[in-house]
Amino acid sequence: MKKGWIIIFSLIFFASCSKPKTMFALAGQSNAVPLKDTLAYNYKKLTGNDAYIIQCAKAGSALNAKAETNDWGNWSPNGDLLKKSFKEIDKRLSIFYPPYNKEETIKAIIWSQGENDGESIGKGILTAEEYKEDLKNLISEYRERYGSTLPFIIIETGRHTVCKECDEGYAVVRKIQDEVAEEDKYTFIGYNETKDFIERKWLIDPVHYNKEALNDISEKLVKFMVYKGIN
Repeated sequence: MKKGWIIIFSLIFFASCSKPKTMFALAGQSNAVPLKDTLAYNYKKLTGNDAYIIQCAKAGSALNAKAETNDWGNWSPNGDLLKKSFKEIDKRLSIFYPPYNKEETIKAIIWSQGENDGESIGKGILTAEEYKEDLKNLISEYRERYGSTLPFIIIETGRHTVCKECDEGYAVVRKIQDEVAEEDKYTFIGYNETKDFIERKWLIDPVHYNKEALNDISEKLVKFMVYKGIN
């Protein structure tokens, strides 16, 4: 028991002496997963400060349950990914887990998702109206928990190189992302060049981004956040 208290007090002391880190949550599906380290690197490079990126993204995930495939999860109120992201964010806001700083809240949600839902829209499984409502509801859920003015920063969905109906659905998703950002004061399009990745040869397969793409996204996204004062 005594040893346990020593560990707890050591963590509290470490937290009180360490420099607080700016914290962002990264959510969405597979193209968001490898962004964590390069975002932190570019944030440090541009601002000189450390950022802690809370990784909540899940490869293959959908926003609407109807777009879910292979039981990879969805971000709807009835799915488990939103709840899991709450749990992970809350944990990282505690002094007992890295980065060991008690923070009041996160600076922003960074969202990269839409491929599964775009495919479902293109195939007639999901409507554009449903996706838009789902995206707005997701943003509301995060703000209800982490603050009414929490910035929600969208990395626009890219393109599909081999499936025409999927690519058409992706275009619908991008349009919806633009609309939601236009209608919501605290929602932003942080990066909108993903539609150009085919021409730039920045894809490693029909939908996933290569290293050059990920570096470009993170560098320009950090510049955007600093410009907007989201840092």
